[in-house]
Amino acid sequence: MHIRLLSFLAIFVCLTGSAAFAAALPVDDPDRFANETFTLISQNKFHDAAHKIAETVGEPKFEKQMERGLKAIEGRKFDFGKKVYDKEYNGALRQIIYVSYFEKTGFIYFRFTYKMTSRGWFLTDFLFKDGGSGLFPKGFIEEPS
Repeated sequence: MHIRLLSFLAIFVCLTGSAAFAAALPVDDPDRFANETFTLISQNKFHDAAHKIAETVGEPKFEKQMERGLKAIEGRKFDFGKKVYDKEYNGALRQIIYVSYFEKTGFIYFRFTYKMTSRGWFLTDFLFKDGGSGLFPKGFIEEPS
């Protein structure tokens, strides 16, 4: 079964300009945060991953929604995963992408987007979706225009 319903989470974490941003926690090391979160997902620890993300973005109400979304891959055997993209723009913006393969599901990509403030790095967007047939899902890597 190919999971297409993962795409609905595109709107999950988008805090830029939100009043809730004040409750967000800075991320000391975006690479470590993304790796730890991806590891939780690969171990089917969806509750822990959802909690980690919701707490970091300062939006605990999104925890249940995120957990439900991640559970779309529950019961699927994790086969492979690796960081495939890590782009930083002048110490102010950063995007990290992991690709994974889950048996009976296919390829799933996980994207973490961070922005720098005077308080440090903040996770401002988290998205995951199936891979489709291209190298990356269409529009998944955000490049300056």
